[in-house]
Amino acid sequence: MRQKKETEIKGDSKSRKETEIKGDTHTPQLQQQQQQQQQQQQQQQQQQQQQQQQQQQQQQQQQQQQQQQQQQQQQQQQQQQQQQQQQQQQQQQQQQQQQQQQGRL
Repeated sequence: MRQKKETEIKGDSKSRKETEIKGDTHTPQLQQQQQQQQQQQQQQQQQQQQQQQQQQQQQQQQQQQQQQQQQQQQQQQQQQQQQQQQQQQQQQQQQQQQQQQQGRL
């Protein structure tokens, strides 16, 4: 009888301890994993935000470059117009010279 009682008690105590240990260890690990996942997600979000900011900056730079190019084009157009005006003036001068020559003749 004594042997049976001892084995029953031992069996009960072991199983209880095992279940307690298992229960304790499982829950905190899950919590830690969840926290880590959340942190990783936050980091990913931050990285995405940084990437978006970089993209915006690049877009701004591109816009600035485009504006500069447009300004250069405008300047070139103005120069061309000036050249055309000069050519017109030269043509007028030539016409005047021709008229003078005709008058002399």
